[in-house]
Amino acid sequence: MANSPAREEDMPPVTEEDAKLLKQLQNNPILAARLRVLMNRFEEEVAGGMDAHQAETMLIEELHQLGGSLMSQWADTTHQQRITEAKANDPALIKGGKKNSSGTPPSERSS
Repeated sequence: MANSPAREEDMPPVTEEDAKLLKQLQNNPILAARLRVLMNRFEEEVAGGMDAHQAETMLIEELHQLGGSLMSQWADTTHQQRITEAKANDPALIKGGKKNSSGTPPSERSS
Protein backbone atom coordinates (compact mmCIF):
# COMPACT_ATOMS: atom_id res chain seq x y z
CA MET A 1 0.00 0.00 0.00
CA ALA A 2 1.54 3.28 -1.10
CA ASN A 3 -0.47 5.50 1.27
CA SER A 4 -0.27 3.35 4.41
CA PRO A 5 1.18 5.15 7.43
CA ALA A 6 4.84 4.53 8.18
CA ARG A 7 5.58 2.31 11.12
CA GLU A 8 7.61 3.81 13.95
CA GLU A 9 10.57 1.50 13.28
CA ASP A 10 10.60 2.68 9.64
CA MET A 11 10.90 6.33 10.66
CA PRO A 12 14.33 7.98 10.65
CA PRO A 13 15.63 9.22 14.02
CA VAL A 14 14.63 12.74 15.06
CA THR A 15 17.52 15.14 14.54
CA GLU A 16 18.25 18.41 16.31
CA GLU A 17 16.95 20.20 13.20
CA ASP A 18 13.70 18.21 13.41
CA ALA A 19 13.32 19.07 17.09
CA LYS A 20 13.96 22.75 16.35
CA LEU A 21 11.33 22.75 13.60
CA LEU A 22 8.83 21.03 15.87
CA LYS A 23 9.46 23.64 18.59
CA GLN A 24 8.97 26.45 16.05
CA LEU A 25 5.69 24.91 14.90
CA GLN A 26 4.55 24.50 18.51
CA ASN A 27 5.31 28.18 19.09
CA ASN A 28 3.36 29.17 15.97
CA PRO A 29 0.11 27.17 15.87
CA ILE A 30 -1.27 29.25 12.99
CA LEU A 31 1.69 28.28 10.80
CA ALA A 32 1.44 24.65 11.90
CA ALA A 33 -2.26 24.55 10.99
CA ARG A 34 -1.64 26.14 7.59
CA LEU A 35 1.13 23.64 6.83
CA ARG A 36 -1.14 20.74 7.84
CA VAL A 37 -3.86 22.00 5.50
CA LEU A 38 -1.31 22.46 2.70
CA MET A 39 0.12 18.97 3.11
CA ASN A 40 -3.32 17.36 3.34
CA ARG A 41 -4.57 19.22 0.28
CA PHE A 42 -1.44 18.32 -1.67
CA GLU A 43 -1.76 14.63 -0.78
CA GLU A 44 -5.48 14.62 -1.70
CA GLU A 45 -4.88 16.39 -5.00
CA VAL A 46 -2.03 14.08 -6.00
CA ALA A 47 -4.09 11.02 -5.03
CA GLY A 48 -6.90 12.44 -7.17
CA GLY A 49 -4.67 12.55 -10.23
CA MET A 50 -3.20 16.06 -10.19
CA ASP A 51 -0.26 16.31 -12.58
CA ALA A 52 3.15 17.77 -11.67
CA HIS A 53 2.47 21.17 -13.27
CA GLN A 54 -0.81 21.57 -11.38
CA ALA A 55 0.83 20.45 -8.15
CA GLU A 56 3.65 22.96 -8.58
CA THR A 57 1.20 25.78 -9.35
CA MET A 58 -0.94 24.93 -6.32
CA LEU A 59 2.09 24.78 -4.03
CA ILE A 60 3.47 28.10 -5.30
CA GLU A 61 0.12 29.83 -4.72
CA GLU A 62 -0.28 28.33 -1.25
CA LEU A 63 3.29 29.20 -0.24
CA HIS A 64 2.83 32.75 -1.53
CA GLN A 65 -0.26 33.14 0.66
CA LEU A 66 1.54 31.55 3.59
CA GLY A 67 4.45 33.97 3.16
CA GLY A 68 2.06 36.92 3.13
CA SER A 69 0.43 35.67 6.32
CA LEU A 70 3.78 35.21 8.03
CA MET A 71 4.94 38.69 7.04
CA SER A 72 1.70 40.21 8.31
CA GLN A 73 2.00 38.31 11.58
CA TRP A 74 5.64 39.39 11.91
CA ALA A 75 4.73 43.04 11.26
CA ASP A 76 1.92 42.98 13.83
CA THR A 77 4.15 41.36 16.46
CA THR A 78 7.04 43.73 15.77
CA HIS A 79 4.75 46.77 15.87
CA GLN A 80 3.31 45.68 19.23
CA GLN A 81 6.83 45.06 20.61
CA ARG A 82 7.93 48.55 19.53
CA ILE A 83 4.91 50.11 21.23
CA THR A 84 5.63 48.19 24.43
CA GLU A 85 9.31 49.22 24.33
CA ALA A 86 8.43 52.86 23.67
CA LYS A 87 5.98 52.94 26.58
CA ALA A 88 8.58 51.31 28.85
CA ASN A 89 11.17 53.94 27.84
CA ASP A 90 8.75 56.87 28.11
CA PRO A 91 5.60 56.16 30.15
CA ALA A 92 4.24 59.62 29.25
CA LEU A 93 3.70 58.53 25.64
CA ILE A 94 0.07 58.46 24.60
CA LYS A 95 -0.68 56.26 21.61
CA GLY A 96 -3.17 57.97 19.34
CA GLY A 97 -4.14 60.51 21.97
CA LYS A 98 -6.01 63.66 21.08
CA LYS A 99 -3.94 66.80 20.78
CA ASN A 100 -4.48 69.37 23.52
CA SER A 101 -3.44 72.31 21.40
CA SER A 102 -5.51 74.04 18.78
CA GLY A 103 -2.35 75.31 17.14
CA THR A 104 -0.69 78.71 17.22
CA PRO A 105 -3.01 81.71 17.43
CA PRO A 106 -3.10 83.98 14.38
CA SER A 107 -0.86 87.03 14.61
CA GLU A 108 -2.38 90.49 14.59
CA ARG A 109 -2.52 92.25 11.27
CA SER A 110 -0.85 95.56 10.98
CA SER A 111 -2.83 98.30 9.31
